[in-house]
Amino acid sequence: MMRRNLMILASLSLAFACTESDETLFDRTEDHLSEPVEIVVQERDPSLPAEPTRIGEISPSAVQGSEFIQPDDFIGRGYKIGNTILGDPENVSIPVFQRLQLNAAHPAYFVNKSLLKTEPNFFAYTTDQEYEAKSNLTKTVSSGFKLNLGLFSIGRKKTMEKSFSTYDYQRSQDAYGELNIEFRRALYGLETSSLVNKRIAGEYLNPDFVELLYGLTIDELMAQYGTFVITGYYIGGKASALYLGYEYSSREATERTSGLESEIGASFSWTGSDANGNLSFGNKNSCSTDLKTRFQSVYMTLKTIGGKPSFVVSLSAQNIRDVGLDLSVWLASLADTNYQTLIGMQDGGLQPLSDFILEENFRQRIQKTHLGTVKTDQLQIPSIQVVQAKENVALGAMQAAYSVLNTRHHDRLLLDGKNTRKVSTTSSGGGDFQIPGIGIELASLPSIESGRRSKYFGLRISVNTEIKSVWSLKFISPSLFDCDFVLPNWDESKMVKFVNSKTHMVYLLNQTEKYALAFPDDGYIVDVYGIRTWVENMPSVVLSMTALENDYTIYGL
Repeated sequence: MMRRNLMILASLSLAFACTESDETLFDRTEDHLSEPVEIVVQERDPSLPAEPTRIGEISPSAVQGSEFIQPDDFIGRGYKIGNTILGDPENVSIPVFQRLQLNAAHPAYFVNKSLLKTEPNFFAYTTDQEYEAKSNLTKTVSSGFKLNLGLFSIGRKKTMEKSFSTYDYQRSQDAYGELNIEFRRALYGLETSSLVNKRIAGEYLNPDFVELLYGLTIDELMAQYGTFVITGYYIGGKASALYLGYEYSSREATERTSGLESEIGASFSWTGSDANGNLSFGNKNSCSTDLKTRFQSVYMTLKTIGGKPSFVVSLSAQNIRDVGLDLSVWLASLADTNYQTLIGMQDGGLQPLSDFILEENFRQRIQKTHLGTVKTDQLQIPSIQVVQAKENVALGAMQAAYSVLNTRHHDRLLLDGKNTRKVSTTSSGGGDFQIPGIGIELASLPSIESGRRSKYFGLRISVNTEIKSVWSLKFISPSLFDCDFVLPNWDESKMVKFVNSKTHMVYLLNQTEKYALAFPDDGYIVDVYGIRTWVENMPSVVLSMTALENDYTIYGL
């Protein structure tokens, strides 16, 4: 076995033409025969960019605050978990896609209905699980995306700590609550489906969003935009309150939640019709005496959303017995449409950010980042690693070398070409490498594979000397090499390019297996990967975006 390894490593040193002497490489690897060795066979072209990203400045229109947003202009904007109050404009971020352009081309996608409806809702809870169950989070977010409800619970704790920072709470006898009274005046929505979402992702993304999608880590992107995109919401005004039930006399959870819900229900008064009415909060409505509450104290914060600015209320934490507010004038001001704003989400009115992205590796990374299973601090300089596998059979086994493209976003793409050379690792005469030259033939496999990549990529290319054992080379799992995706039938010489002149995106297509590598036509990413010569000499094709969006699996570089 030692003789076999030495023959392979010595052959590798000759085939790869390393800068150091063969004796040096031989001596270095001999001490690590029992462990895999990473051998660099091509250094990165020093003329290529030294940084993996180049972020331009975001236009002022892209970072405007929610106070500048018109009532019909929330569609297509990002939405953050933020303060966890669903429908609060504070959680709205910048546009993900171009609403006006989409509306001009496809007006039938949009819904706008006038409403005149009052929707009060309140609940109390003592645990994260209760909060998650009662806050209707899962109804607000469209299906198909796995929610990390723990993030909402963490966000809610931060909001409660900020709201009631002057009180020593989170004791075993406390309870917490939330009240939202929505005065709905209009509904705005986007009729979405997988086909519509793909069309938006391929043709109507905001250029600033695309720039950040390719210029930031997914973690940074989600911090900027949020995890969701707004597709259905209510306009009008809202009174939103948080409650802290302090020191209940019993530790029984159901008694605490029931007691606080009684307090919340009695802390406000709403009378009249949906068109106009009277709304007030205050101690005269408190049931503390009538119901003989067993909370030592109940505190509340209150803020109004929408309405005439001079009538807007923002109340810091106070004992509900000390509160006395008449919001009827504020409520009446909602009759003026200029004072109406986002107040709540339609069921399914928040869609995952990943629904509006074509690149499969970015889509999966968004989900994993949201769930907390992946965290990426910064983009990396891309590189290629050659890996090897052999069939785990006694006679007539085959061995192969593959290339792994490590992308800037830390995805590992296994480039599985049918032209990858496979040779026998045993001889018909038996024994270990008894046929002259067989060791050289095997060692040349990674050399051939790396040589193919070096014709097209100016990246750092290394060879991992570990040879993985598999039952069959016909069925290679990406997990075998810690890869995320397999690109079958890979052959640079047969790929073609499609450039979308409208969105300025470039797609390198494998028309047989129907996958594509994508990147903005900004002249930078093509150089980061050292593929400018390959791309510029690649044949161009005409392709409809509908075909690209629905027939191809796309991976972002």
